[in-house]
Order: sequence, then C-alpha cells, then structure tokens
Amino acid sequence: MARFHPDGNGGHSSHILYSPYVQPIMYEAVRSVRVDGRLYDIEPLAFHFLLSFSKDNNLRLIPTSDAPCENGNQPA
Repeated sequence: MARFHPDGNGGHSSHILYSPYVQPIMYEAVRSVRVDGRLYDIEPLAFHFLLSFSKDNNLRLIPTSDAPCENGNQPA
C-alpha cells in the first residue's frame, strides 16, 4: 500500500514508508492495520481488496474512529 503515498516517495533503496491511508498500529494489544476510508476515494479497488482480504482471513473490522493513529491520536 506504500504505492498510495501522496508524495510518491518510495523505491527499493528507501526506508519503509507507510501510506497515510494504510498504517500498522497496535489495537488492544494486537498488531493491526488501520485503513483510512479516504483510500476508497483515491483507489476503490485497493480499498475493496483490503476489505475482501480481511473477510477471507476472518480478520476483525473496527470503525476507523475507534482505531488510533500510529502517534496515538484519533484520525481526522
């Protein structure tokens, strides 16, 4: 999902950068991924892929408003 980073940074030699729309977080002591709903506006197929992946793998979905951002703040 780094491909959807707005400034287009990336490449093989760069450090790991996460898209602001898809970020790893800890939620209730479980490694999780926060998917910002704005990803749907940018790339609907990527958004639907993530939803399908979570369903196919029996992953729990929670509202974005309940999942803090990496810095601990609530998403905008």
